[in-house]
Amino acid sequence: MRAAYFTALAVTSLYASAISAASIVYQSGSLDHRISESNLFANGKHLAEDFTIASDVKLSKFVFNAFTNSKTAPVQDVDLRIYKDQGNGPGQLLFSGLLAISSITNVGEDSSGFHLTDYAVDLPDWIVDAGNYFVSLNIRPDQSDIYWTLIGDPANPGNNWISSTGDAGTYTPHNPENLFRFEGSVVAAPAPEPASWAMMLGGFGLVGGALRTARRRTAVAFH
Repeated sequence: MRAAYFTALAVTSLYASAISAASIVYQSGSLDHRISESNLFANGKHLAEDFTIASDVKLSKFVFNAFTNSKTAPVQDVDLRIYKDQGNGPGQLLFSGLLAISSITNVGEDSSGFHLTDYAVDLPDWIVDAGNYFVSLNIRPDQSDIYWTLIGDPANPGNNWISSTGDAGTYTPHNPENLFRFEGSVVAAPAPEPASWAMMLGGFGLVGGALRTARRRTAVAFH
């Protein structure tokens, strides 16, 4: 297992200012001052990170940050999967797709010449309910000169897993906390259809009529 260690003091504020908070529905944490990561997610492994959604959302974009250099081959596809959190690792597979990179953004670099690069993939409007989940990541092609960036202040610390196949039930515990975020929008409660409105109004009318009749009968009884 190869690992890399870097300092990122100068790029922390730059990265934070490069993110538009308006559309973020989950972010795993912030840049750490010391970046360290193995490259397993680029060599046939699926790394799974846990995340929490506070309300029903439509996920439209996934963004992960990686340390890259001049030897890094262009990332072509991302095998992205979302699982239900079963309490002890990734459970039921909910969504999956081999997705093309939609944008690449250089958000800074360190003194060793490594770049902090945001890779984004557009999601086909996956809708998830409020709850706890895992997202797994495997990038194509396999290579050694890319490292999924570590984070500080993790939102959900200490619950990360790794698998050779990405199948539920094959994941084992893994330590690093990696930098990623989901963008999307909150799903509003659906408005009642016209037929439903008619039934509701009819029901209110019946209740109101029954109350008026009851009041009249009460008044007559007192006379």
